Amino acid sequence: MPCVFSGCGFNKFPSFYPTEIPGRVSIDEMAKQMKQIIVLMFVVGISGYQCEDESGCANLDWLNTIIEDAKQNPEKSEVIQYQYKLQTVYYVNTCICADGIAIVYNCSGEEVCKFGGFAGFNTCPDFKEKATNRKVIWSN
Repeated sequence: MPCVFSGCGFNKFPSFYPTEIPGRVSIDEMAKQMKQIIVLMFVVGISGYQCEDESGCANLDWLNTIIEDAKQNPEKSEVIQYQYKLQTVYYVNTCICADGIAIVYNCSGEEVCKFGGFAGFNTCPDFKEKATNRKVIWSN
């Protein structure tokens, strides 16, 4: 029987069998693309990283401003750090007086709770029971 394949070897493909399939990416090209994706993920991950203090909060400039303002006030004031509902929060009372309002902020400076004042705010009735790891940050 005549050989219909070019070369007629057992380890050779017939001449009509394509060595690369059109539209498919080679293994080398896939490896190169994968490396690029990994580098990109690393760069994006690093660029979003901010140094954090021991509380896990990255930027407390807003809290430092509150403290500096409170230092100018003759009223007794305090800033206390707690853990509350799985986040670090700051209990800020810049007027420990009869009608003072205490506000609890998260790490971003967003209000979480409010207590006291003429209206008698208590937006987090479970705060006293659930707030843990009390740490005085500043008081006068």
